[in-house]
Amino acid sequence: MTATKSSIRERLLHEYQLGHSAAVGRRNVCATFGQDVLKKSTAEFWYKKLREGSTEVKEWHRAGRPRSMNRALVIEAIEGNPTFTTRILASSFHYSHTIVEKILCEAGFKVHQRKWVPHDLTPFQKQRRFECARDLLDRYRKQPFLDRIVTCDETWIAFDNRRMRKQGLRSCQKPTPVPKPSMSQQKVMLCVSWWIGGIIHWELVASGHIIDVETYCIQLQRVTK
Repeated sequence: MTATKSSIRERLLHEYQLGHSAAVGRRNVCATFGQDVLKKSTAEFWYKKLREGSTEVKEWHRAGRPRSMNRALVIEAIEGNPTFTTRILASSFHYSHTIVEKILCEAGFKVHQRKWVPHDLTPFQKQRRFECARDLLDRYRKQPFLDRIVTCDETWIAFDNRRMRKQGLRSCQKPTPVPKPSMSQQKVMLCVSWWIGGIIHWELVASGHIIDVETYCIQLQRVTK
């Protein structure tokens, strides 16, 4: 008997309806159409489709990468939504994710981490900032003023400010553990005033004091001396 895909699938469907397992069904199919006409993995795949409710043998097909790859569709998909991962694209186009990575790499795509920004500016706000920056730049070109600006800021300095650093060790050695600093550890407020030439004045605020108008006025007097 001539073995065609349709005839093999129809016979395998008959074996399934008789309640035979995939191994028994494959053995009976091979006995009818010829030795090794049906692989074990193929029989198990078709039995899985049958258990899922698919009984139309003409529609049976293997999932996975199609014979021809449409690179343009993959590139169009990632351009439409840059947050798609290679595995999402692989699932959508039935490719392996390594094939998708190769397509994107050859097309010049790379993974870039997005950054947080303070605000999502409107077009008007962007235009306004551009105009202000341009006016300041024009003013600076006519009459430099940066060397006349003094600014100040403050920050907390923790008593325990150790940093995690990498260690070069042998493969049999373990890195020295570093205890995580306590959230309630001691710290002090550092106030710094500087200009284009560097730091003019700095001081540590006494424990228990806060930065208010009076404190700022006192610091300004010290800076102007």
